[in-house]
Amino acid sequence: MAGFEGFSTAAAVLASATGCGLLMGIERERRKGSGPDRSLAGVRSFTLASIGGAAAALTAIPALVVVGALLVVVLTVVAYARERSSDPGVTTEIALLLAYLIGITSVHDQLLASALAVMAT
Repeated sequence: MAGFEGFSTAAAVLASATGCGLLMGIERERRKGSGPDRSLAGVRSFTLASIGGAAAALTAIPALVVVGALLVVVLTVVAYARERSSDPGVTTEIALLLAYLIGITSVHDQLLASALAVMAT
């Protein structure tokens, strides 16, 4: 029975992280534009970043959480460097890292993670 409880807890955490990522991603998708000048991330990127953070935290391997965060940072830096937009803002890049951190937070406190996603959105 303990295995099923662990599974249901993990499923709830992943569902919470998915919802947070979707919320943030839908908002960014609406504002990222289209064509060659569009921003780097949208629904899928934010959702995957949030799920990735939750999955890394669920493993309880601190090094995996750090490596995941570094991966998100490197990807956003590369995307920012390649961006051809006339707007040099970094809001989307910061929000993508925040989505990853919200995924991690959802493992420890789903209500806080949800509140952070709403506030960031």
